Amino acid sequence: MESIAAVENSIAKQIYESSYISRDLSWLKFNYRVLDQAKHIDRSIFDRLKFLAITASNLDEFCTIRVGSLYNYIDYGKERFDYSGLREEPFRQHLLGEIQKFVFEQNDYFIKRLKPLFDKNNFRIAPYSLLSDDDKNRVDQYFQRTIYPMLTPMMFDSYHTFPVLKNNRLLFGVVTKAPQDVVNQLRVSFIQVPSNIPRFYEILGLDGFRWKTSFVTTSITYFEM
Repeated sequence: MESIAAVENSIAKQIYESSYISRDLSWLKFNYRVLDQAKHIDRSIFDRLKFLAITASNLDEFCTIRVGSLYNYIDYGKERFDYSGLREEPFRQHLLGEIQKFVFEQNDYFIKRLKPLFDKNNFRIAPYSLLSDDDKNRVDQYFQRTIYPMLTPMMFDSYHTFPVLKNNRLLFGVVTKAPQDVVNQLRVSFIQVPSNIPRFYEILGLDGFRWKTSFVTTSITYFEM
């Protein structure tokens, strides 16, 4: 039985020797070029984050359309040849491996290169635990008044069919147990956050940030929802 490494080397060799360029793999190369734009140190941190965000939205669309199309062939047992000559199943494995490599590079660059620059540029993405008591009260009020009324849990159990979940939405899967249940029966619910709710809650303040000229300036703390 061939090892995984041998199979991957065989697939890579076939792609390299092909007279044609794989449409899907060339698209991933394009997204790497977009990611390179986020690595230009002469750009502002906000422009670099914008390019990084573009790579994420590009990848969302790619997985929805191109990878989704590939799975349609696999699910319905239809034949599909990539331009490199690979059949649908080996190409799927190779493509998912390349996507994982790209996502790792995205996350690695954000965490190690961009995130350390936040404080120097007078903003931060702060977890709830690091907020002041006053800011926690503001965040709590915002959640209770604005977000909570818009959330609708969707149950999935023997009495409810699996809910329809929209693409490209922030989604929470919640497992709960009623205290009055004598049997340890777990319930699964999905909470879909509406797209019109911002992903970040901005807190304006005069504390904690100073320009290099030492005068106090208004800072923005982004609280991640």
